Amino acid sequence: MSVEDKLTNVAVRRILTACWVDITQVQVRTTGGVVYVTGHIERMTASHRDLSESVLREMDTRIRQLGTVRDAKYQFDNWDRKLTAHWVPITPEPASRVLL
Repeated sequence: MSVEDKLTNVAVRRILTACWVDITQVQVRTTGGVVYVTGHIERMTASHRDLSESVLREMDTRIRQLGTVRDAKYQFDNWDRKLTAHWVPITPEPASRVLL
């Protein structure tokens, strides 16, 4: 991993923290200027409201504005970023009922 990619990781983590994202539940990796953010994205504290599409759009914009970032890819288990740059919450499948 290049020094530039490591510095990009630090900058992305700062952006996530500024958006009150719990960074203990996400992984940030940068390869050749492409940022990959994966995991479960949620607010750091209960006193903050839930993440919204507008917060996620702001986070994405700020990450993409970093001078060292060529692209940003996200794979969260609770939010999906569509090709149209819209964020959609992923709702878990209801547990199937077991008949005895």
